[in-house]
Amino acid sequence: MKYRIALSAVTRDAPCDLRSLSQQVLCGDPSTVRAWAAGQSIANLNQEVSALSPDLRKRLPQLVLDTNAMGALRDRFLRVMDKVLATPELGFYLEIFSYTRYNIQGGGFFGTCNNVYLGESPYSGLSDKDALNVLVHESFHSFNCVNGGPSGALDEGSAIVIYKFAFPELFSPSEDWAEATYGSKLYYRDIGVGGKQPDYPILAPRAPTPKLNEVYRWLSSRDRSKLPWNSTEKLRRCFDAHFSSINRDVDFFAVWLPAANSASLRMLTDPGCRPD
Repeated sequence: MKYRIALSAVTRDAPCDLRSLSQQVLCGDPSTVRAWAAGQSIANLNQEVSALSPDLRKRLPQLVLDTNAMGALRDRFLRVMDKVLATPELGFYLEIFSYTRYNIQGGGFFGTCNNVYLGESPYSGLSDKDALNVLVHESFHSFNCVNGGPSGALDEGSAIVIYKFAFPELFSPSEDWAEATYGSKLYYRDIGVGGKQPDYPILAPRAPTPKLNEVYRWLSSRDRSKLPWNSTEKLRRCFDAHFSSINRDVDFFAVWLPAANSASLRMLTDPGCRPD
């Protein structure tokens, strides 16, 4: 039996109106939210989520959250998701949340197509700011994977800057898209996780959907480095020309960021380092 909450009554067996996000919330069926969101552009998703009343928007996380988390950890997911959806540039995360399962599993943080894996102890121990950052970051890996996005350095770099560009007041201007992407390449080359990876790839999106292109163009509009995100040839050439000689195995704030800042400024004078 389906229920729809109206202003004055509950109506049984009434169909959901797929044209209206507010009606999706009132109907309370996550499958219709996924179906509705799939047909929307990123701009429309952001606009429709922002247009919801605060009461209806706060119902969205409870409606779409798919997780094995329980108790306080589930409550944290709901609070963080509400914060994400209250940020106008991140309203499109409603669709990501609707097709991604949040698994409490393992000891670290990892995101892939339709799934995010979070270690219970490390995620529970994060500050509110870091818990928000991790969820935005790992969820974006699901978005990239579902929408034909890149692997390697640009996958990681875009997941880093989506949070920084949505909350720019929290970060130095030096933490731009080139720093995040080329810094990821250098991190795996110079520091590594379980061993250095000198061949960690730099690749443009392999088969981008219109939604991925829309989000990446938004990132590019906020990016002072003007990273050439949609050309593998340019990404590699500009890395070789401006970033490859920098050592990443140094203090992040005192040494790495000034070096990355200088490299980004050099890129800005290079006409071959622009998106196609």
